[in-house]
Amino acid sequence: MKSISCRIIVVLAAFGIFSCSDDDPESGPAPELPAGTTVMMNFETFSAADGRTYSLGHAHRAGTHVASWKNILTMDLAIPVNAFLASDGKKAEYTNGEWVWSYEYNTNSETYQAEIHAVEADTADQAWKMFISQPGNFEGFMWMEGVSSHDLKSGQWTIYDNPENNAPALHIHWKSNGDGEITDMKYVVNKGDFIQYVFTGEEPFSAYYNIEANKQPVTIEWHLEKKNGSIIEPTHYLDDLPRCWSSSFEDIDCG
Repeated sequence: MKSISCRIIVVLAAFGIFSCSDDDPESGPAPELPAGTTVMMNFETFSAADGRTYSLGHAHRAGTHVASWKNILTMDLAIPVNAFLASDGKKAEYTNGEWVWSYEYNTNSETYQAEIHAVEADTADQAWKMFISQPGNFEGFMWMEGVSSHDLKSGQWTIYDNPENNAPALHIHWKSNGDGEITDMKYVVNKGDFIQYVFTGEEPFSAYYNIEANKQPVTIEWHLEKKNGSIIEPTHYLDDLPRCWSSSFEDIDCG
C-alpha cells in the first residue's frame, strides 16, 4: 500500500510538480543484475558420499584438480567474489546518470562497502563495474568489470588482483539459460591455464570439466545427481583412457 506522502506526490504529479515511481523517468527501470552463478562456478570436488569423508581413488584425484580452482575464488579472490554474491536482493538507485547498487558486506570478519554500476557499453550489451572500499585502507577500487547480454544469456567478467596490484587476475566467460542456470562457463588466468564447466544434461554423465594447467589437459565427466564419473589425464595415467568411479566414489571399471 502506498504511503500518504506518496499519494500526495502522485496528486502533485498530475500538475507536473512531482513524480512517484520506482523507475527513473529518464532511464526507465534498472537493468537486472546477472546472477551470482555467472561468477561462482559449479564446483564439484567429489569429496563425500555415503558417510565417507573423502575418496583416495580416481574421484579424489579429479576433486583435487577442481578444488585448486575453487580456492582461487573462495580464498584468493574472496573479497570481490563475495561482494558480487552479496548483491543478491539489493535495490539500485539512479544517481549521476547511472544505476548503482550500494551496500555493505562482510568477508573474513572484515566489513567492506561495494558499489555496482550499470554503465553504457560500446556494444548492444550491458556493461558493469564493481567498486569496493574499506575506509582507512582503500577507496573505490574497481575490483571487477564485465558485460552481459540484455537477455542475461551470455557475458564475461574480469576480476582484478587487489588494490596494490590492479592487474587482471581472472577472466570469466559464461553462458546461461537466462534464469541463472549456467550451461557453459570458463575461467582463464593470465598464464593461459583454464577450467571450463559445461552442463549437457545427458547420460551417463550430465556435465564435464575441461582443465588445462601448465599445458597438461584433464577431462572430468560426472553425473550431477548420482555423482559417478570419470577422469582422463594422460600425463598421470600415461594414456588417453578414462578412469571411472561409482556413486559411492569407489573405483570401478568404465565398462
